[in-house]
Amino acid sequence: MANIKILKKKLKTTKSTLKITSAMKLVSAAKMNKFQDKLHKAESYRQEIEELVYKCTLASETLTHPILHKSSNVFKHMLVLSTDRGLCGSCNYHIAGFVKNFIKGQEDVIRISYWGSKAKELLKYHNIGKHHHHKIDDSFDQFLNTITEDFLLEFLNNEVGEVYVAYNAYKGSGSYKPVIKKVLPFEVDENEKEQTSVFKYEPTQKKILDYILPEAFKSIMYSCFLNSEATEHAARMVAMDSAAKNCKEAIRNLNLKINKRRQASITKELIEIVSGAETL
Repeated sequence: MANIKILKKKLKTTKSTLKITSAMKLVSAAKMNKFQDKLHKAESYRQEIEELVYKCTLASETLTHPILHKSSNVFKHMLVLSTDRGLCGSCNYHIAGFVKNFIKGQEDVIRISYWGSKAKELLKYHNIGKHHHHKIDDSFDQFLNTITEDFLLEFLNNEVGEVYVAYNAYKGSGSYKPVIKKVLPFEVDENEKEQTSVFKYEPTQKKILDYILPEAFKSIMYSCFLNSEATEHAARMVAMDSAAKNCKEAIRNLNLKINKRRQASITKELIEIVSGAETL
């Protein structure tokens, strides 16, 4: 009977775990859908504003802008987007491993800042910049403005030659891919030049670029953050779904063991009763 009591205690604990993992799965699914919708809208805006930048820059042979200018400075700054919490599969390990491969042989010329603590714990990199807490709330717009302005000032003051963002790109259906994207200098695809029509601009092209280039950079950064956030919730949803399935399988096995022990106990008692009756 002692074994049955232990099994029942395990069964109760496993059922409680099942409730938790099932609830976390539903919460993550709802958050994933929320950020998936935000990402879809943000990507549409990003594509439109980048197309406007291409039209402004490629329509002129002589037009230049500091954000488009490639610096001679070899120093790089990378922002790595990860999570503050676990239980989201291996998404943090993937992005950390991807960054490790990227910085091999060039540790002295790369400074890494973090959004979220998990990648920082996994990388253990020596040249650390700022560490930002992973949260998207009412203050996120202000945080996004601040971090984009900081990177722009750093680049325009020639403190760094290139700025990168490392994040997990959300691919839908719970899948993702680690990506390292160069966000500064803003690169224009010269292959699109032949497809660009000539426009008249009011005010001048430079004044337009002074406004839309920082806005385009901000939209790219926002898209990276949304990709990372959607990936986190998708990975957590998949992980909790797998955990819930394992709990259900464990509950089935525990119930089977309890029934077998109970049946064996009943059989033993019947044998003892029959043996006693025969003795009498």
